[in-house]
Amino acid sequence: MSVSGIYDHYKDNFGKALTNDKILDWESRDAQEIRFSILKDFILANNLTDITLLDVGCGLADLYDYLVRFDIRSGYTGIDILPEMISLAKQQHPDLQLIAGDIFADDLLPDRFDVVYSSGIFNIDLGNNYDFLRNAVKRFMSLSKRYVVFNLLADTSLDKEAGYFYFNKQRVETLLSECKITDYKIITGYLHNDMSVVINS
Repeated sequence: MSVSGIYDHYKDNFGKALTNDKILDWESRDAQEIRFSILKDFILANNLTDITLLDVGCGLADLYDYLVRFDIRSGYTGIDILPEMISLAKQQHPDLQLIAGDIFADDLLPDRFDVVYSSGIFNIDLGNNYDFLRNAVKRFMSLSKRYVVFNLLADTSLDKEAGYFYFNKQRVETLLSECKITDYKIITGYLHNDMSVVINS
């Protein structure tokens, strides 16, 4: 994964008086939280309690705040490749376990988690997004004891923007099959430009 490409995407947002969703480049807080709701609904529907949760690309740990609003408590760990994000996140959440690092390159997570979650890390066009997704899925599976959940921009989007990558659902299904993953579902319809993958690991 290109750290410089990701940093370049977000660098102009650091140090500005922006809301969290704008620092993270979401179109709105509502759109950010609608994506979070897929995980929230899954946790509630499956009565998952006392879980450990790894938030990959945690940004400012907004997911933690969102889940707490629904009285979902977890052993939350957030990791982000950008130290600036973690620095800001720690200012807002001094008591959370927040790590600056690369889960692909750094041996920072010796433990496995009940749920590995990621929102938005696949959105930027890095030039090799399907390879990135394949590597990420394998890494997520190695870190997960029970479930992996992540979202992707979908090529059904009505307003594609330059600089972002939009995945094809059938190609994602083929990629999962190549990774020997069969117990999964892909959720669509909650936003016109998004889909979420839920894997039973």
